[in-house]
Amino acid sequence: MTSRERVEQALRFERPDRIPLSLPPPYPNDILECWLARPTVDPRQGPARDEWGSLWASVSVGSFGEVIEPAIPDWDDHPHFTVPPVNSAERYAPSAKAIEADHGERYVVGIVPVSLFAQVHHIRGLNNVLADFHLNPDRLAGLVDTMVELSLESIDVYHRIGANAVMFYDDWGLQDRLMISPRLWRDFYKPRYTLVWGHAHACGMTNWMHSCGKIDDVLDDMIEAGLDVIQMDQQMNMGLEQLGARFGGRLTFWCPVDIQAVMPRNDAAEIEQYVQRMIRALGGRGGGFIGKFYPSPFAAGHDEAMVKVMCEAFLRYGSY
Repeated sequence: MTSRERVEQALRFERPDRIPLSLPPPYPNDILECWLARPTVDPRQGPARDEWGSLWASVSVGSFGEVIEPAIPDWDDHPHFTVPPVNSAERYAPSAKAIEADHGERYVVGIVPVSLFAQVHHIRGLNNVLADFHLNPDRLAGLVDTMVELSLESIDVYHRIGANAVMFYDDWGLQDRLMISPRLWRDFYKPRYTLVWGHAHACGMTNWMHSCGKIDDVLDDMIEAGLDVIQMDQQMNMGLEQLGARFGGRLTFWCPVDIQAVMPRNDAAEIEQYVQRMIRALGGRGGGFIGKFYPSPFAAGHDEAMVKVMCEAFLRYGSY
């Protein structure tokens, strides 16, 4: 069984030989993630403006930064804002080469270069966006729809170069609730995700999404809109077993051990037990779970030895 076949069977709940994994060397990695080549800024080196025109700065020690001056601070005056060539051919060239070199061995997940919410508040500013839902909904909708069009273009390119899935990054949750009301999310965002994810399905690809925080109030809606895989780094704030009971069999979970509630406690026995709970709760229907490595473990306060415990537990207990 190839890695790609293993992931495909897990997504279809067809009980592959083991749970798929995306772990660091020397552990198995069944997934090829394709990130596009693009200009980046590192606010830890000082304030810097991104290609959209927003100014970023690191506001605390070790912070990866946040927008301190959005590209569109005022709807009537935004001279710095232009849409960069996010879908230019040269940005996809490294991914195309990686896919070709992999020879179909792994399941290819193409990372879409824009998102429907995060990119919008990076351009406009989060506080402004939250107000715009009520004060400037038409102008906000126009900016979101620009991201929809760019996402549709990206899906077409990934389809041409051989990706199996597309992935989006939109953190929708706070620790205890959704960032906006579920009703507003359904009215404003659900139709747009439905359009984008429907296009990916029409191209024969699955839809993956990273979203952290407490998002269970709209997970049913995401499934209805066409989401196939949710990548969440937290589970405990929604209840691990409750997630499995409510959404298991309809959605695949791609997760590490909870990065806030479990990993920082540095308890090897607890981590092992949590891995077993995850596999039972989220993958107990012959599929629906993929074990994951958190890519910034030390920034989150994870001990290297505990990361090894997690990876080895995924291998030891990772059968359906």
